[in-house]
Amino acid sequence: MARLNANPQAEASVDFPVIKPCVTRLRVKAIITQAEDGGPLVSAKGNTYWKIQLEYVDPTSLTKEDGSPVTGPVGSIFDNSIVVAPAEKQGKARGFVEALGAAWADLDSEDLVGLECDARIGIEEYQGNKKNTVARYLKKQ
Repeated sequence: MARLNANPQAEASVDFPVIKPCVTRLRVKAIITQAEDGGPLVSAKGNTYWKIQLEYVDPTSLTKEDGSPVTGPVGSIFDNSIVVAPAEKQGKARGFVEALGAAWADLDSEDLVGLECDARIGIEEYQGNKKNTVARYLKKQ
C-alpha cells in the first residue's frame, strides 16, 4: 500500500479545457501495457491493447472549443484504442507507429516514448462531459 502525505496548501485541480478540433503535434508521454493485476490490458471484446498517454508539444498554439486562447495547462490525451493483439486488428497500431516515424516492425513500447507525431484532434462527449480524442494519426510525409 502506498501512502500519501497530503500537502495542506495543495489546490484542487480544475478541469482542463476542451481544445477546438485541429491538427497538432503530440508527444508520447507514456505507454501503459499492463492492467493493475500485472496482466495485459484486455478490452471487453477480448483484444489486447495499449493505453497511450500523449501531451501537446506546443499548447500555446491551441485554441479552446469556445475560440479563446489556451492560457493554462491542457492536460494529456489518452488513446485506449491501439490494439496490439490479435494481429489482424493492428491497423491503428501501425498507423500510430508509422506516424511517429518508426518502422513497422517488432518493437518494445518503451521505444516509442518521447517520439512525436501530428494528429487530428477531435471532441468526444460521454454522459454530458466533453474530452479531446485523437481522431487520426497523420503519417509523416
